[in-house]
Amino acid sequence: MKSPMVSRNKSYQLLSLLSLLLLFSVELCAKQKIITLATGEFPPLVSENAINQGYLTAIVKEAYRRSGYEIKITFMPWKRALVSAKSGGHDGLLAAYFSEERDQFFTISDEVIHTEVVFVKLAKRDIFFTELNSLKSYVIGLVRGGSFPKIFREADYLTKEEVNTHEQNVEKLLLGRIDLIITQKRVIQSIMHSDFQGRTNEIEILSPPFSIQKAYAMISKKHPHSESLIDDFNKGLNSMKNDGTYQKLLQFK
Repeated sequence: MKSPMVSRNKSYQLLSLLSLLLLFSVELCAKQKIITLATGEFPPLVSENAINQGYLTAIVKEAYRRSGYEIKITFMPWKRALVSAKSGGHDGLLAAYFSEERDQFFTISDEVIHTEVVFVKLAKRDIFFTELNSLKSYVIGLVRGGSFPKIFREADYLTKEEVNTHEQNVEKLLLGRIDLIITQKRVIQSIMHSDFQGRTNEIEILSPPFSIQKAYAMISKKHPHSESLIDDFNKGLNSMKNDGTYQKLLQFK
């Protein structure tokens, strides 16, 4: 017959084991609630140095938070962010424009925001935009890895030069090394205000905007739960729109 002491010891060992398993399960669940996202610099929408890391970042963070997720953001050159998220090095992209190629590699959310894509020139230059064909004699600067309307991507008759950052494009434009920049209107306005103070009158944004593009949260299809993550994100985003939080955050743009 086993002694009461032996039985108590075994009960204690079993209880300790169950406690450890429970702790491990809680930690594992917590780890599964952390989402790693890659992005580039797109001030004031997304920027490592901005308040709340930009208003678009604030919207994405809050939408995930409402569904119980914490996001960890890594800032890097945009092209590298795309490659990392596509390959599974990160769980996804903070936000990006839609393209047919991205649709193959990412599960894509509902629309988060839309932005104006514009051409930018030196104010002293007489350059007018009516249609893409009217720009074929100019050199157009763009950020490497950026997604632009299909009509622009397929315009092989245009001369396009890629760089890693928006700031590099502005420097080239001011030096006369390129004729135009294609970028988001809010991005060029923010960069000129923060990094090129005193020179904002040297550039001009062409009207009308070239296009209106929509940005979406994206999770790599290599993630085993990409669809459920995006479903949860959409629920959080809809909740924000219903209670007015989304509209309030947009006011900071």
